Amino acid sequence: MKEKFKKIIKFKKGTDGSCYIIFVLKGKKGAIDFVIRTGWIVINNEIKQYHELCPWGIVYHSIKKINEDDTVNEKCEFLNNKKCYSSTISFVESERLLKLLITRGEEVTRGKEVIFEELKKIYCRVFKVGKI
Repeated sequence: MKEKFKKIIKFKKGTDGSCYIIFVLKGKKGAIDFVIRTGWIVINNEIKQYHELCPWGIVYHSIKKINEDDTVNEKCEFLNNKKCYSSTISFVESERLLKLLITRGEEVTRGKEVIFEELKKIYCRVFKVGKI
C-alpha cells in the first residue's frame, strides 16, 4: 500500500527575532523537517532583512529509535505531541535543498513541491521505505 504524506509549511519566530520557515513531511513512521532561517525581522510593521537565507538543517522525528545518539522528545510537535526520537540528518543536504528552492522556486508552488519531493526521498532513506 502506498504511503500517504502530509505536507506542512510553518513560519516561526526564532529567539533572535528572525522568521524561520519549516517544511515538514509527515508519514506513518515519523516526520522529516527542513528549516530555513530567513533573516527577516519585523520592525514597525515592516519586514527588514538583516541576514541572507540560511539552511538550518534537516531533522528526522521517528516513532521508533533509529540510532543510539537520538534525542528523545516526549512531546514532538511534528508527531502530534507524541514521543519521538530525533536527530539531525545533514547540514550539507540542507544547503542543497535551499539552492533547489532558490533556483527552482521562481514559481512558489513549484519551489515548495521540489522541496517536498526531496523530503520524500530522504524519508524513504531514513525510514527504509521502498519507492513511493
